[in-house]
Amino acid sequence: MACAPAILRFHTRKPNIFMGRRSEHSRDELRTLIIDAALELIKEQGSGSVTARQIAKSIGYTPGMLYAVFKNQHDIFLHVNLCTLESLQQHCINSCRNQPDPAKRLLLLGKAYWSFASEHTHQFDLLFARHESQDAEIPPALPVRVQALFALVETALVELLSPSDKDPNKDQVALAARALWSGVHGATELGLSDLFFFSPENSKTDAPNAAQQSEQVIDTLIQQFVAGWLATNPIK
Repeated sequence: MACAPAILRFHTRKPNIFMGRRSEHSRDELRTLIIDAALELIKEQGSGSVTARQIAKSIGYTPGMLYAVFKNQHDIFLHVNLCTLESLQQHCINSCRNQPDPAKRLLLLGKAYWSFASEHTHQFDLLFARHESQDAEIPPALPVRVQALFALVETALVELLSPSDKDPNKDQVALAARALWSGVHGATELGLSDLFFFSPENSKTDAPNAAQQSEQVIDTLIQQFVAGWLATNPIK
């Protein structure tokens, strides 16, 4: 893997990315240096402000060296996304590791998704950014990471079924997991942009802040989805 372990990347201290003289770096080491340098710059200022020149300067190379290892800057960002997905997956796993109840586990996954997005907003934004250039190859591990995240939701949905329904239609489960998490993702994006617009007149208390709004909406969404899932049980 061309990035630091997921748990370590939750610490914001900038690592010493100079690993020796230029001539001492293998191609794999250069890949790691470039990805880690790009990740640190994205954390600090967002991907829209990061340039190839900045990445190269931070590791003591010229911009041309970057393109001897990666096809273009978009290719570098795709590998940064792979590191972000690894961190997000580990964060979600840790959030519900000790929760046996699948309904409560889904709620914890929703909270974990929101907390990661709000704490690592620049990385989260890049993860879902649309790019005009599509000429970089998707790293083979990237769809595997995405599927691993959906598998956390799929497993919980299957566990919610009665014992007699433990052999569900996998396509239906996959569809349900993506439908549910599309809603969670949408609520997360609205929360990050503070676009829920709750009115204080509709509440006996002051309007909740953006974080509280997001958590409330995500909790409600998951609870309602689970209720409907249990009521209809469409995947026998």
